Amino acid sequence: ERLVEYEYHPAPKCLTAEESEAWETATKEISKEYARSKRDDNGAPVVSPRLQNMMIQRSRIAKKASAKVPYALSIIEDHYIDGQSWLIYCEDQYQLGEVIDNLRAKGYSPCEYHTNMEGDSAASLDWFKRFGGIMVSIRCLDQGVDIPKISHAIILASSQNPRQFIQRRGRVLRVCPGKTHAVIYDAVVVPICLEQEP
Repeated sequence: ERLVEYEYHPAPKCLTAEESEAWETATKEISKEYARSKRDDNGAPVVSPRLQNMMIQRSRIAKKASAKVPYALSIIEDHYIDGQSWLIYCEDQYQLGEVIDNLRAKGYSPCEYHTNMEGDSAASLDWFKRFGGIMVSIRCLDQGVDIPKISHAIILASSQNPRQFIQRRGRVLRVCPGKTHAVIYDAVVVPICLEQEP
């Protein structure tokens, strides 16, 4: 009884031809580095810091896919109701800025919350706790911040880290008076064939 029931809506989002090409190039480089990796006593490759960094850089291509910001905007336009509390998870400051600019251009008043805000972060958080609305955030809401009234989330920056996966959903699934269920929208990047891209 600590969590509410929830709806989960994964939405497949394709990379553009340019993003797909960057992904393919990164994958080829990773394969070469993987082949050069040292092996442990069982013959399994040892992941070097360089290889790990290459995989992180490649994952950012998907996390920052250009289709994600228009997706978030369309979800807000189609489903957001004044007085609700929505949370949009972004990958980095650039994506966060894009989301906020696009929402403001459509007449919304989103607030932002991230670790680089200095003194403004507490004020934004207090406002959101009291009045709800749309909060756009980077990783810092993964843990340590408790806002049970959040009922909707749009995840633009997925994580393969199981702990972050759970924490992000936990922001939305907390029990709160008057809250009967939660809704999660997840932009899931899927690979495409370059020949099929118009």
